[in-house]
Amino acid sequence: MTNKDTQENAVNGLNKLFELADALENSSSNEGCDADLTVVGSAQLWNLLQHIRQLKADPSLETPERAGSTCERSRAFVKRIASLKKWGEPDENGKPFEPSDGLDDSHSCLMDLIDEARVISTHASKDVPDPMVKVHPVGKPDEWEEWHISQNLTDRWGDLNYHNAGNKPLRPLEEDSTLLERLRTQMWDEMTFIVRKDGKFGILFEAEFCSLESEEHAKDHDPNWYATLNPHAEVVKALLEKMSRLAERFPDVQFAVPDKAQVVNDRPAAWAFVPDGLLTEDQREELGKALLDL
Repeated sequence: MTNKDTQENAVNGLNKLFELADALENSSSNEGCDADLTVVGSAQLWNLLQHIRQLKADPSLETPERAGSTCERSRAFVKRIASLKKWGEPDENGKPFEPSDGLDDSHSCLMDLIDEARVISTHASKDVPDPMVKVHPVGKPDEWEEWHISQNLTDRWGDLNYHNAGNKPLRPLEEDSTLLERLRTQMWDEMTFIVRKDGKFGILFEAEFCSLESEEHAKDHDPNWYATLNPHAEVVKALLEKMSRLAERFPDVQFAVPDKAQVVNDRPAAWAFVPDGLLTEDQREELGKALLDL
């Protein structure tokens, strides 16, 4: 078989993958579902899984240089799906596998896979701009500034996050394993993410805090703890004042409190953007602990 035939077979297989993914999406329905879940047709899902496993065994996908960068990304995508465990399959201990969060976990995984497949199917090569986020600058709780930042390029453990992938600059991280691994080594604990700000990759430290507004759900079942909380505006003001001292200790780190819409439950949060390679391991630990102690 010639290289051209190999490439054509690989592309045909991938096109079939995209068709089956579209069929799966078109079969979806949320009728009668709780927790904002989506039901998809079992036949369509089965066809997609079967084709994925056929692609995994396809030798044309074992030599990505023959089919170009799209096939290389697709090969990684196919293998990632094929490595997922299905409900009931034995895990490494021989016990039936079940996602930790049940249907919610399975649904979230499926949505991320659909996002990733859409990026591959568009063959996108263009970069995307870093979106604008409103933040309060250090020492100025009543003022807003604009940060241009692509958030959540990874999760808290360094795995690439394909949610809303078409609007993220993920390709440089996919294509430059050295860059990705270097950034991963600069993450600290479980309060950091790989991000890109103003076109430069780095690490975002995020420490969340509680306010009366963000924890209103606890008002009835834990009234004593709820009574210890302060209003959102007061928490933001206190964070910015304390971070001004951190800004003196870490002069090249950028500090801010983001708009509450950027944080789960609209909580106040302290952000610190650390450009790639700026801090040592000891300095990153010092910064992380200082943010948690605000």
